[in-house]
Amino acid sequence: MDLIKNLLDKYNRLGGEGERQKKVVVEVIKDLTGLKIENSQVLIRGSEIILNVPPVVKSEVFLRQIVILKVIKNHPDGFVITRIS
Repeated sequence: MDLIKNLLDKYNRLGGEGERQKKVVVEVIKDLTGLKIENSQVLIRGSEIILNVPPVVKSEVFLRQIVILKVIKNHPDGFVITRIS
């Protein structure tokens, strides 16, 4: 019974981690570009960030992509991302 409880706890934490990662992405993009995006506009799949934003916003993010990726990696709650699309 404890095994099942531990397994379910693990998956509950994973869901919270995704939201925390989205929050980090939104915060870093806002700090580096001045553009405000919503958590709902960010999707993280593996090591890729997918942004559901207007083309103008994507262009600004792509111009600063290398810096954004480095800052996310070095953030206290950071993680490794290899690409933004």
